[in-house]
Amino acid sequence: MSTTEAERLQLIDRARDTMGPEAAMTLANLLPPSGWADVARRQDLDELERRIDLRFEALEARFDARFESLEARFDAQFVAVDAKLASIDERFRQVDERFRQVDERFDAMEASIDLKLDRLRFEVMAAISASASLIIRTVVFALIGTLLAAGTLAVGLAQFLGR
Repeated sequence: MSTTEAERLQLIDRARDTMGPEAAMTLANLLPPSGWADVARRQDLDELERRIDLRFEALEARFDARFESLEARFDAQFVAVDAKLASIDERFRQVDERFRQVDERFDAMEASIDLKLDRLRFEVMAAISASASLIIRTVVFALIGTLLAAGTLAVGLAQFLGR
C-alpha cells in the first residue's frame, strides 16, 4: 500500500508538533518521495546489473558474429578479386608474348627486305655498269668510225681537189 501525498504531509505536520520543525524536516528528507515500494534494494540493483550484463554479452556476441560474417565475406571477395587480377595479369603476359613474337617477325621481315634491297642494289649497279660499259664501247667505236670516215673523206677530198 502506497502513501498519498496528503498522508505524507499530515505525518510531517505531526512530527513537527512532536519533535520540532528541524527534526521533522530531517525525518521528511530521509523518507522516499513516493513510498518504499519505489525504492530499489541492493538485491534489485544486483539483479538489474546481472540482466544488463547478459544483454550486453548477447549484443556483443551478435556483433562479433556479424563482424566475423562480414570479415569472411570480405575475405572471400578479396580472394575473388585477387583471382581476377591474377587472370588479368596472365592475359597481359600472353599479350606481351604475342607482341614479342610480332616484333620478332617484323625484325625477320626487315632483315629479309634489307637483304633483298642489297641484292637488288647490287644487281642494278651491275646492270648500270654493264650498260655503261656497252654505251662507252659503242660511243668509242662510233667515234673511231666517225674519225675514220672523216679521215677517209678528207683524203678523198684532198685527192679530188689535188688532181
